[in-house]
Amino acid sequence: MKKCIYCLESKPEESFAKAEHVIPQSFGLFQDNFTLNQPHNKAVCDDCNQYFGDNLEIDLGRDTIEGISRYEYGIRKPKDFKSLGNRSRIQHKKIAEGVLKGTFYYLAYSQELNQITPKPLPQVGFQNKASSSYTYFLLDDIPDKTELENQGFDCAANVRAFGNSFEAIEQALAAKGIFPGFQEEIPLPDQKSEKMLVEFEVSVDSIILRAIAKIAFNYLAYWQGAEFVLQDVFHPIRFYIRNGERRETPFVQIRDKSILIDEPSQEFRRIIHVVTVNWAQNGLSIISQVSLLNYLSYTVQLAMNFPGQILNLRKGHLFNLGDHKIYELTAQNKM
Repeated sequence: MKKCIYCLESKPEESFAKAEHVIPQSFGLFQDNFTLNQPHNKAVCDDCNQYFGDNLEIDLGRDTIEGISRYEYGIRKPKDFKSLGNRSRIQHKKIAEGVLKGTFYYLAYSQELNQITPKPLPQVGFQNKASSSYTYFLLDDIPDKTELENQGFDCAANVRAFGNSFEAIEQALAAKGIFPGFQEEIPLPDQKSEKMLVEFEVSVDSIILRAIAKIAFNYLAYWQGAEFVLQDVFHPIRFYIRNGERRETPFVQIRDKSILIDEPSQEFRRIIHVVTVNWAQNGLSIISQVSLLNYLSYTVQLAMNFPGQILNLRKGHLFNLGDHKIYELTAQNKM
């Protein structure tokens, strides 16, 4: 019988048959990859492995900047992209000048272009009477008619509607007491020849942070073994990852600075994943750093006030997406 490091249930060895990867396979395959559930390190039961795949890793791959970047770097083919539409945590907004300035988009696969392209969300644009410029609102964000008029918008004429659900747009406007005359023809750019400059806003919620924390905890378990991470001091991070149990101070913090000290600029970074584990500066807590595709860096607190010392705790590895090899990092200072 073996005990799972996440659910803490004791199960037969055959219940630990699936490989549990430190870096999810959806983010690339690597030579001599780091996996748990090897004969000497049965750690994650198949039930927990399935739960993580269905509830955490699927969102990490489909609905994060790191996940979207997989298609840009060739880790996944564009035709395999699954759009979440207006349910996505990533909201795109056109910022270049032109008729579509300020409109909202989601990403979807274009079979015609064989690439992932922005498509308009259902939205409404109202013209400011003084400036003639348009401001756009998603259907759930449309203000009341009185509020729009107080802000100087024309609710009666030249209203613009985008998206593939005109009926839903009309219903949303009617609920606000708005029955406008729509602008009949809006000149749209040719996607084949014109690139669209957009900015994006990303919501990083508990699901994504738990998926990142799992990478960190798996990395520690890979090097220190299942028995080590089964200690009670790891219960808070364990139950956060498996059950979503939170605490007052966050387990995961985000920054845009690279983990690697030789990459000071956001513009020039290697296409890699990085995972490290070490003592915190106070010498009492165990922390990990995780970066997928070297984009954002996540600091994960794995344990507070660890009772004792571990001489070989410090580890760091680089997962190279160029040659699909894993390289050990040399630490030059304390995290």
